[in-house]
Amino acid sequence: MICARCLPVVLLLLVPGAVYASDGSTPLRDPTRPLHFQAPSKGAIKLQLQAIYNRGSHRQAIVNGKLVSEGEIVDGAKITAILENRVRYSAAGSAGTILLRPHISNATP
Repeated sequence: MICARCLPVVLLLLVPGAVYASDGSTPLRDPTRPLHFQAPSKGAIKLQLQAIYNRGSHRQAIVNGKLVSEGEIVDGAKITAILENRVRYSAAGSAGTILLRPHISNATP
């Protein structure tokens, strides 16, 4: 026999997949998801900037674990500029910027 306190949990486990509005037309929004959350598109390029090196007037960066210079391509994105704490890139007709984490770029002794 199922106790009265356990019944709501058991009923939730029996509901398959998404929960729909009472009229069955639209799925309900997950109340735990942030309001402006958007799942990344499948074709999105994911770049991670790990470090920036200054070698005189020449800067290099480590992006997705690879040492790159301006003009090189990493995982489908062309590195267009390496600045003090960010890297600009272009991919699939759009441009973007990746930043170093603030606690790395603004470290003070």
